[in-house]
Amino acid sequence: MVKVGRITWELGLNSLKSGNISVLMPNRDIVITKTGKSLRDLHVEDDLTIVPQTKTDRGDASGEFYVHRGIYQASACGRGAILHCHPLHTIAASSIFESGIPPAFNEGRDVLGTTKIVESRNSENLGEDPTVIGRILCMDKVIVVRGHGTFALAERLEQCLYLTHLLENNCRILFLEKEPALQVATDKRSRVDDGILRLSRGAETPASKRPSHE
Repeated sequence: MVKVGRITWELGLNSLKSGNISVLMPNRDIVITKTGKSLRDLHVEDDLTIVPQTKTDRGDASGEFYVHRGIYQASACGRGAILHCHPLHTIAASSIFESGIPPAFNEGRDVLGTTKIVESRNSENLGEDPTVIGRILCMDKVIVVRGHGTFALAERLEQCLYLTHLLENNCRILFLEKEPALQVATDKRSRVDDGILRLSRGAETPASKRPSHE
C-alpha cells in the first residue's frame, strides 16, 4: 500500500492529500488509509487503519470508507484491492463525454474498452454512492465519477494502479488528438479578427488621406 500510494503521486494521479487505498482481508476486515493522509508518504503505523467487518462506524478511516466497503460487498468476486485517485486528464474528460470515455489507442481498447462515467452525489460525509459504483465494477475494472475521480477494483493494488494510469494516459491521448483541430479553429478565428481589424482601420481613415475618384 505504501509503495502504490507513493507511485500515484509520482505519476501525477493524486494531489498531496487526494485519493485513498484499501485491501480486503480474508476475514473481510478492511485495511484502508486514514482520512486526510497523503498517499505520497504513507507510514504503516500512523496512516493506515483496520476496520473490522462488524464495525459500522468508520472511525478515522478515509471518508470514502463506506464506498470501499460497498464495492467489496457488491462486486469483489475475488478482487480484494481498491485504488481511488484524482487523475487530472481523466477528470477533465469526464466533463466532456456524456456516459463513457472511449479508448484512444490499442492498449486502452484491449484492456479498458469504454470506461463508464457515473454522476457524483458530492457528499463529503458519506462519499460517493457505493451501490451504483459497485454494480458497474461487477463487470468493469475501473470507473470514473464525473468531476471527482476514479475507482479501480482488482486482485492486487498493482493492477489497480496499472488500470488507473492506463486510463489517464488514454485521456491524455484523447486531448492530444484534439489539439490540432483546436489550433486550426484558433487560427481561423485569428484571421477573421485580423480582417475585421483591418476593415475598421480603413473605415477610420481621414477623408484627406483617402484616394480621390474624381
